[in-house]
Amino acid sequence: MLKLVIDPAALAFGAGDSYSQELTREVLAVTVLPIPDMCATVGDAMRWENEDLPALSDRDLWRESERAKLAAVLLDRPSPWVEERLLACAAETQRRRGKP
Repeated sequence: MLKLVIDPAALAFGAGDSYSQELTREVLAVTVLPIPDMCATVGDAMRWENEDLPALSDRDLWRESERAKLAAVLLDRPSPWVEERLLACAAETQRRRGKP
């Protein structure tokens, strides 16, 4: 199992500065769950619209859901896309389990 290990010293540069802390969380969130550019590629457009989720394996869907959760936790004000992604992952998981 892959574990995300973040060295606390790497985050210490903004330890006393709330702006730096927020910026650090935003950088981590974008690294964990990059927001797609819907005009860049067909794949990015599908990801933007959450149309890629049905094609993901169960494990990849779980990973995407966990990335969305982590991005939502890291950000004080998650973007609407992150919130939509989280809901779409949950809906796809429910669909696969046969629940309405």
